[in-house]
Amino acid sequence: MNLPILARVSRSARLVGDAMRALVSPPITTAGTTDFHGGGFFVQRRMSPQEVRWTLERAAQGELQAQWELFALMEDTWPRLAKNLAELRRSAARASYVVQPYAERGQPPSATAKDRALTVDRALRQWRPKIGTLELSFEDTLFHAMDAYGKGISALEIHWQATPAGLLPRCSHVLAARRYGWNADGTELGLLNVAGIPWQPFSPDHFLVGIWQARTGAPGATAMLRALAPYWAGITFGWEWLLSNAQIFGVPFRWANFDRNQPELGSQLRDMLAARGAAGYGAFPDGTKLECKEVSQNVTGNPQ
Repeated sequence: MNLPILARVSRSARLVGDAMRALVSPPITTAGTTDFHGGGFFVQRRMSPQEVRWTLERAAQGELQAQWELFALMEDTWPRLAKNLAELRRSAARASYVVQPYAERGQPPSATAKDRALTVDRALRQWRPKIGTLELSFEDTLFHAMDAYGKGISALEIHWQATPAGLLPRCSHVLAARRYGWNADGTELGLLNVAGIPWQPFSPDHFLVGIWQARTGAPGATAMLRALAPYWAGITFGWEWLLSNAQIFGVPFRWANFDRNQPELGSQLRDMLAARGAAGYGAFPDGTKLECKEVSQNVTGNPQ
């Protein structure tokens, strides 16, 4: 090969490299811990049965964020559920993958197909997430994509890198539920409120979207964990009811009179009297009359 041809080949290689770098656009979304900060449900770590029902109904209509928060709270407060889901997802993420070159039925794969299979195999092994960030490796990407098994939907954005072998994935990051949702017609899932745009479709080759349906229907209404939500609400409120009643069993009935000219004392007294179930003392304003009425303490006086 003579020098002019070598020069043209070298120039072509530089142009291809420049084009590849231009195609590697920055991520459309960002990954931060504040994305996954829940609402009041996480602050109080509880939801009433009415809130659970309202959340499931709204999710069936396409509103996904509140349902994601409900499911995340269920996993956070139900150790057995969190363990089972984590084991299932981790087993899927750690499975062995073998890339087979494409071939027509009964025909051997071509040299091009073998070369492309090697490129894909190399792409799966060369993920390089940045340490100390929310960027994910290939195995971790599969683990978080499997979040759709319980919650119904998961979404991740892929980061690309230019390499001598071509454009290959470098890492990915998880999209919080507030980052994606359905369009106005409920026909397509896309990004919400990115770059000032209320809704836009997922860009091709930039996102991984997982959808797992436990039955036929819309993804928001067919998530696996929806069937467990009433049981979770019953467990959490059952314990709360039990502890609330156990602490006042056998305690005398408390009766307090206060000056009607100071109505603000009513709420203060109610809080103090309620707290006396767990604390055997109280501090009341002047003029308050407190009486402790004896309650039944045996089976005869408590027939239920």
